[in-house]
Amino acid sequence: MEFTLIELIIIILAIALGGIVHGTLGIGFPLVATPIIALVTDVRTAIIILLIPTMAVNIASIFSGGKFMDVVKRFWFILIFIGIGSYIGTSMLVLLDPNPFRLLLALVILFYLYTRNTSSLNWSFVRHYPTVSGAGVGSVAGYLAGTVNITMPPLIIYFTEMRLTPLQIIQILNVCFFMGKITQTGTFIARGALDVQSVLISIPLSIVAIIILKYGISIRNRIDAATYRRWLMGVLKIIAVVLVVQFLVGM
Repeated sequence: MEFTLIELIIIILAIALGGIVHGTLGIGFPLVATPIIALVTDVRTAIIILLIPTMAVNIASIFSGGKFMDVVKRFWFILIFIGIGSYIGTSMLVLLDPNPFRLLLALVILFYLYTRNTSSLNWSFVRHYPTVSGAGVGSVAGYLAGTVNITMPPLIIYFTEMRLTPLQIIQILNVCFFMGKITQTGTFIARGALDVQSVLISIPLSIVAIIILKYGISIRNRIDAATYRRWLMGVLKIIAVVLVVQFLVGM
């Protein structure tokens, strides 16, 4: 695929914006960059362009702060269930309309945000039964990745309730995201769906993403845990609204 100068500028700006958001929150790179790039290409091309930059950003986020293996050893089993859920979700995508899942996910997020600030439901069961709830969250996250290409919300809910530090949340989320991208890349290769030119263009874009990411990380290092969690909940609210809009448009 050939890109005009304007299209390349928009792609670079999308990469930069995604990088600064991801650096600040530790999440959000593909969530921000994909819809912007899709404006000048198509969704599949946007995803392919972002494969290498996303994995580069994930790896940089995983290694930020060091000692990431501590949290990986603690939650390794979730990666297995993400893989299982993703396989099932991708398979079901062939048979079912994924649009209703967007509304379901939005409702789950809004329900969590509401009950988190009230006494109507105690989410401490996540901490009391970390393996069982983790297996469920991993399966749901993987399934949603396969059907609506969104993994983050259920994982944020789980790891936030497990009272992980902001750094630990960032590291384990990015491990989960990276595993998802590896699976996605393998699927593209197996189906012969990789656009080689788009992949080649994405290599220098990865450098841009990493450079901008560092600026975002410098912002994150200046905020406290309470502020970080508040911003994270804000991101969930935005995602819920976007999902509802996507559902209504797709009806």
